[in-house]
Amino acid sequence: MQAAYLGLGLIVAVECVGVPLPGETALIAAGALARRGQLALPAVIAVAAVAAIAGDSLGYLVGRHGGRRLLTGAGPLRRIGRVLHARGEPFFERHGAKAVFLARWVAWARMATPVLAGAGAMPYRRFVRWNVLGGCLWAASIGTLAYGLGSVAGHLAADVSIVSVVVAGGALAVAAAHRLRTRPPSVPARAFPTASFAGPVALCVLLAVALRAPFLGTPLGVDEGGLAFVAEHWRSHGASLYGDQWLDRPPLLLLTIRLAVEAGGAAGVRVLGAFAAGALVVVTAALARAIGGVRAGRCAAAATAVLASSVALNAVYTPAELLAAVPSAGSVLCLVVALRSGRSRHLLVAGVLATSAALVKQSFLDAGLAGLVFLLGGGRHAPVGGRRALLVWTAGAVLPVLAVTAAGRGGYLRAGDLPYALLGFRLDALRSLAGGPGTFALAMGRLLLVSAASGLAFAAGVAATRVHRLRSDPVVARTLAAWLIGGLAGVGAGGSYWPHYLIELVPAVAVVFALAVADMSPAVRRAAFGAAIAVAVATALGATAFVVASHPHRAERDIGRYIRAHARPGDTQYVLYARANVLYYGGLRTPFPYDWSLMMRARPGAREALYGLLASPRRPTWLVTWQDDDRWRLDRGGTVDALLGRYYRPAAVVDGHRVLRRIAVSPS
Repeated sequence: MQAAYLGLGLIVAVECVGVPLPGETALIAAGALARRGQLALPAVIAVAAVAAIAGDSLGYLVGRHGGRRLLTGAGPLRRIGRVLHARGEPFFERHGAKAVFLARWVAWARMATPVLAGAGAMPYRRFVRWNVLGGCLWAASIGTLAYGLGSVAGHLAADVSIVSVVVAGGALAVAAAHRLRTRPPSVPARAFPTASFAGPVALCVLLAVALRAPFLGTPLGVDEGGLAFVAEHWRSHGASLYGDQWLDRPPLLLLTIRLAVEAGGAAGVRVLGAFAAGALVVVTAALARAIGGVRAGRCAAAATAVLASSVALNAVYTPAELLAAVPSAGSVLCLVVALRSGRSRHLLVAGVLATSAALVKQSFLDAGLAGLVFLLGGGRHAPVGGRRALLVWTAGAVLPVLAVTAAGRGGYLRAGDLPYALLGFRLDALRSLAGGPGTFALAMGRLLLVSAASGLAFAAGVAATRVHRLRSDPVVARTLAAWLIGGLAGVGAGGSYWPHYLIELVPAVAVVFALAVADMSPAVRRAAFGAAIAVAVATALGATAFVVASHPHRAERDIGRYIRAHARPGDTQYVLYARANVLYYGGLRTPFPYDWSLMMRARPGAREALYGLLASPRRPTWLVTWQDDDRWRLDRGGTVDALLGRYYRPAAVVDGHRVLRRIAVSPS
């Protein structure tokens, strides 16, 4: 344990010299270890306090001697030195005590303040007095809080990082805006476009990733884990659509998930979601910039960052809608770029991306609809001749289809089953899910509530107030309208109306919202920016509270791990009737091709196939009873209950769910 104390002291001290190390996170972790009895809380507080005081003093000396010499000598930093002399020294004269004391609780300020105080010639006696007070209180407050929270400490660390990122990003954005407003008259406004666009967009990407931090360590959800299981067991020349498993999802989604699983397992799937959220921020920002300029691009980046990592939309996981939104938005971006540049090669890419979006999630036909409206409605405004433009876009759209056909010929999937899986099954599922008018109204009300909680409804309302401004660019206006209408149709055709269906609307709404906000007064834009920051921070805190209180999907992971730990080579598994992520964590092969309850309810012959499997020698070794047999009237005659009673015996109860094990039955 002496190494733990030494590591804590080094991290805290080195951070104070300006090196970006997680000093506060290390203190939180040490406090949590003290709660478990592995460290002593008084020793943790003492080590952190001494390290903070010593590190700050070292940082002060670095700034006082090396920093001032570097800034006042000849070279590129001389201008900064003049600013520090003119503004920094008066600041530390008036506010140095408050800055040194309060900076201890703000990660980014904690690294820079000691160095700046030294470079700003703050008297050392005054510095050390407030440094000692701040260091002791910081170590005591954070260490004690982490000790009291115990298992919540890890999520507290995530929240500290998120709030720090948001605050730092807001400060940098305000500073950049101030710089642009106060640029010399001789410098044209267009001298700053790249920096004023790339910097804020990068901060928004960081924000989108940071908002997902509380969920990076949670187990995979039902769809995530189920897709990971099917992708992991996908083999060529199998007995069903994807190896031995049947799934109503397109092959590009499975391929993407498989690459993520092979790269990093469950963590790889979550990293894939974070990458998709960041990519969506960049693409929507570029699209809004191409239509309405740099200011619109920045607004679109901020809106997308908050919505693409929304807890209310379940976007903090890795839903197929988030993955499909990236090529969908990219396709529309290529259409606009083709219109602006007149280069037909962008239409080829637009076609490829439009079909790719549908091959990730079949409801994403929105980009294809936008492309057709763009080409057929563009008339003489099309980037190349109307017929030629349509041929180029169509050629691109066909390429992914040819790739899927080739994969089918190679035995990697049964391409002949795809039309039913992607379309026919959805129709069967809609009939199975259909209820009365009250059921539909309840589902729509739930979606409206989710859209309001996520901020999507607010963004759509703001966009609607200024949509008439797009009339000056009719081709773009029709394209965006078709894109949005296609997204609404995709959401409406889903049937189950889960919150993550609304992710399909995020890029289109974010772009139109950004175009509207960009035309508003600076005061309104600042209010919108402040609201976005407030929503982001509140979302992060609420997400952490949710994770701590509910432990999402922990039961499925625990059951799967129990099966994996007790299984023998050659064992198989199945879950009645729907928890496909249990199969992923169990790691065993399943002899039944349908892993979701909707397949059992809507797929013709699925129930009979299950009865036959349970009555045969191929029945799974391990079986988990997750839902009651009669929940969806899947076992009306008690057939499954009788088969379970004959061929299985309880092995354990894990998190309230029975795990059954197959028994040997002598032939009668």
